[in-house]
Amino acid sequence: MSTLNSGPYFIKSAGAEKFIGRARVEYRSLQPKRILLRTTDGSEPPVIFKFELKKQGDTFEIATRGGAIASIDDKLYAVLMPEEPIQQWIIKDIPQQGQNKYLITTNQEDRGWGSPKDDPGAQIELVKLVHSIPRPLQLPHNQIWEIVPVAQ
Repeated sequence: MSTLNSGPYFIKSAGAEKFIGRARVEYRSLQPKRILLRTTDGSEPPVIFKFELKKQGDTFEIATRGGAIASIDDKLYAVLMPEEPIQQWIIKDIPQQGQNKYLITTNQEDRGWGSPKDDPGAQIELVKLVHSIPRPLQLPHNQIWEIVPVAQ
């Protein structure tokens, strides 16, 4: 179960130690916008994601800069058109990985957010989850996300 509530958050790849978000410069069309690893050189401020708790526990809708986060062909996008389906995400606290560390999965919990590369500009993807049971959850670093509330 998640320890998060509805509200604004920053999301950072725990492995790459880079924030994620939409590109700083985008075409003005209403096409879906890619969700990417951003640079760490200070030229791009962190992007705020809005979490909205949908069910008791750990199911959320996540949006940024006016677009709900959805998977299209196993890649993450912010969709801007209201007729696009809104995707819900399960966010699981993984305290054995450290404070504010989470796994973000589909409703089926078989796939989750992952960063294929640690390079700025790499698009976040849906990846098959890799973990060992019954040992404590051991995940590749590219599937662990640090989610921190925005100070208000």
